Amino acid sequence: MILYLIPYFISFGLSLSVAVMVWRRRSVPGAPAYAAYAIGVAIWIFGYIFELVSPTVEMKGFWDDFQWLGTIIITISFPVFAIRFSQTSLPYSSENGKSDWLLLSIVPGIFLLLLLTNGVHGLIRGESWMIEATPVPVLMYEFSPAVWFFTLYLYVMAILSIVIILRRYFDALPIYRTQIGLICIGVTIPLAGSIISLAGVTLSGQRDITPITFAIGNIFVAWGLWRYSIFDLVPIARNTVVETMGELVVVLDPHDRVIDINPAAIALSRNPQENPIGRHIRDVFQSFHALSEEVRFSTQENFEIFEIQEGGFYYEVIVKPILDHHDQLLARIFVAHDISAHKKLERKLRQLNEQLEDRIDQRTQELTEAYDTTLEGWAKALELRDQETEGHSRRVTEMTVRLAKEMGVNGNRVDHIRRGALLHDIGKMGVPDQVLYKPGKLTEDEFEIVKKHPGIAKDLLASISYLEPALIIPYYHHEWWNGHGYPQGLKGVEIPIEARIFAVVDNWDALNSDRPYRSAWPRKKVIAYLQLNAGKIFDPEVVEAFLGLIDHEENNS
Repeated sequence: MILYLIPYFISFGLSLSVAVMVWRRRSVPGAPAYAAYAIGVAIWIFGYIFELVSPTVEMKGFWDDFQWLGTIIITISFPVFAIRFSQTSLPYSSENGKSDWLLLSIVPGIFLLLLLTNGVHGLIRGESWMIEATPVPVLMYEFSPAVWFFTLYLYVMAILSIVIILRRYFDALPIYRTQIGLICIGVTIPLAGSIISLAGVTLSGQRDITPITFAIGNIFVAWGLWRYSIFDLVPIARNTVVETMGELVVVLDPHDRVIDINPAAIALSRNPQENPIGRHIRDVFQSFHALSEEVRFSTQENFEIFEIQEGGFYYEVIVKPILDHHDQLLARIFVAHDISAHKKLERKLRQLNEQLEDRIDQRTQELTEAYDTTLEGWAKALELRDQETEGHSRRVTEMTVRLAKEMGVNGNRVDHIRRGALLHDIGKMGVPDQVLYKPGKLTEDEFEIVKKHPGIAKDLLASISYLEPALIIPYYHHEWWNGHGYPQGLKGVEIPIEARIFAVVDNWDALNSDRPYRSAWPRKKVIAYLQLNAGKIFDPEVVEAFLGLIDHEENNS
């Protein structure tokens, strides 16, 4: 007897082992349902073992009912496993999946109720008897219509479940195909065994070969668990990815009709309550006119559109054509990612940058005004040393700026010219007063001392980067057009235009003013002097522009 039961104990142990191994991976979709399936198999085998060893018809009948309990668990759990493992989305499925269990429990639940109350109505099993067989007696009874119906239901659900799983087989990667194949083999073998048993085929005097086929099937599944990581490496199906995506996913046929769409896109469609499949994209997204038009006609792979509907929406849309093996267009898939938050942040950053730039500009203006006020103070301090030159810096500065603009100088260069004109004589701070204010003609040695003042100006201002462009006038305004000036002896256009402009204005104002060593010249004499020295001391074009400017101002005054 013990030897006779060893294969069944092995099958029972394999079923429990598979149930434990799968339950340890219960966080994976479908794993709890398959664990329930394996437990149902173990219950069925357990009941079968005790049916075999029971000595009376009543006890065998009890354990036969116990086997039906295992069959009911198998009938419910395997379809649930197929749905979860294949990531199949059913119309009635709830978010937590409880509806799958409840719906698939209706028929088995009714059968279980009839089984428990069979003593009242006898719809499951009527008269039972026991026939002698070797090595154990066998329970016999006629199958009622209810049993035949439930058996047919069991096989239909099992076959449909296998079909649901196999639908993933051809689209899966090799390792997942192996997993699917092993699971299907592990279920199909006992299914075939039970059909053979119903046909009356026995093996070695055994009434039912199903427990052996369960053992063989569990060997395949156990091998898959160990070797091919079933329930460890699980692919995520299209339904799980696309249906739960926050992005809008729309697939159009060549006629711009919707052939697939995910819930996120439906939620933003014209009427989320209507079925969009088969409808034109223009009708589905009529409220998002810009989006629908871009989707219909754009040939770009990436584009961004803007549409307003109760606020601002920005979408980055990726377009991908789907072609057949003849490169003909089958469909186009559009994935629209809502980047409204990004755009709002970008807009806010732009506003902050503009505010920061305004503050910087304001601060720069304040600093510039402070610098310029300081420069004007320096210029006044220089003039205070000599009453004869009072107002000279202000006059030459204003006239130089006007002449520079007349000659086409503009922008920041005008500001630098103004600052350079104000500081043109700052180097004279290093010239001794007895030389600077000598009433008579300077000696050659004294003139050499005076000629150092451009270099002194450069030494004073070179370390101030803000004034570096303005240094051109203090350093070069004594250069002559013919190259006989100082400090560098530059000639012609080698002299910066700023210095050439200032030189004319400076000489005009100086000759029109009284000095310790001479009186102011008449206006005509000064004009004649500038004309005479055009091409020698002064740039001829600057002299011509200057004389035209003062003539124009005199006529308009």
